[in-house]
Amino acid sequence: MEGIVKDKALTVLILPNDRFSVRLLDITKYLTENYQALCYVNLNKLHQTLSRNLEKNKINQNKILFIDGISKTINKDIKEPRNCLCVTSPSSLSELGIVIGKALKTKKFDAFVFNSLSTLLVYNPPTQVRQFVHKLASMLSEGGMTGVFTLVEGDKNTRLIKEIGLYADKVTELK
Repeated sequence: MEGIVKDKALTVLILPNDRFSVRLLDITKYLTENYQALCYVNLNKLHQTLSRNLEKNKINQNKILFIDGISKTINKDIKEPRNCLCVTSPSSLSELGIVIGKALKTKKFDAFVFNSLSTLLVYNPPTQVRQFVHKLASMLSEGGMTGVFTLVEGDKNTRLIKEIGLYADKVTELK
């Protein structure tokens, strides 16, 4: 990932559909090994499943704060794990933005992953996603953080992604 993810910049990574999970693990491993603390927004895997997968791949979760946007859609009464904040749904952009904003304002994190823009598009209208990402990109820039947004290869030619690319310092397609 060195040379692909730019330090203190926002990078949009287009990941192949068939290798999305593997490439995301590579990104997460790189960030946890090269940065002090990672804020990881997850919208498409239950926290428990994600955590087991990271553990299996020897990725240090003690350096990660997870913001989980999917587990409460399955179980509204879920008990939040020690290093995880749960929001009610990926469609709740206001709640998601507030939780991310509070986490970033602590200034504990120097790296950020958003998994994924494609999932946001499933749950929200493109105009709302664009506004949300713009606000989030501004927060990351103001905080001097290294940020990574992911999306699946199938969404790379959408108008929204082209617009979001304007907020990014780099847009890269991984194989």
